[in-house]
Order: sequence, then structure tokens, then C-alpha cells
Amino acid sequence: MIVSVGVDIVELERFRQAAERWGLRFLQRLFSPEELSWCQQKARPYESLAVRFAAKEAVMKALGPQGLGFRDILVLSSPEGRPELGGTERLQQALHKRGVVRLHLSLAHHGSYGVALVVAEGRG
Repeated sequence: MIVSVGVDIVELERFRQAAERWGLRFLQRLFSPEELSWCQQKARPYESLAVRFAAKEAVMKALGPQGLGFRDILVLSSPEGRPELGGTERLQQALHKRGVVRLHLSLAHHGSYGVALVVAEGRG
């Protein structure tokens, strides 16, 4: 059963400019060391980071006001390269409170934009 859906779009160049302007401190406020390391290995790290930022926003929209911070939500990749969501105990508590048993994530970027879609699944 679908509990909720969240979607977010990000302007890739705007994110890159913010990251370059504010530097590593900015990125560390948004991402875990694992997320930063994974994205920095990519050919276009800012695109990967930007779309992951959109994913975190989409999770927050799907769950509603739960007091989550960006670093409470982890956007990692499966061994096959599929994006996956994980997170801290605070995220796990928010999921439990909303009756969510699983989050599904889809990421895409094309041209100037990146988009993330999150579907929150509950017990049916």
C-alpha cells in the first residue's frame, strides 16, 4: 500500500555553483562521508550530489514534518548501481511513526535538471 509520494527537482548548475562557493563545509552539512566519497568518484560528481540532494528533499516531502535533517537520510547505491535509501535512527523512527515499511527511490538527470521520486510503502 502506498502511504505517500515525494518528488523534488534540482537545477544542476545552481547546485554546482553553491557547492563551489561554499565548499566542503556546505557539502558536509548535506551528505555523509560515504555519500561524498561515492559521488566524488563519478565523472560528474556535482550531478550525482545534486540528484541525491533532491532525493533527500523528496524523502522529507513524502514523510512530512518529522524534524529530519539532510544527514539523517542516506542515498547510497546497491552493488548493481541502483540508488537506495537508508538513514539514521531518527529516520527509522519517522518511518515507523508514519507506518512506512519501505522507501522506493528513482533518480534521473537530463540537461539542466535532476529529479528524484520517493514512494513510501506501508503495510497493506
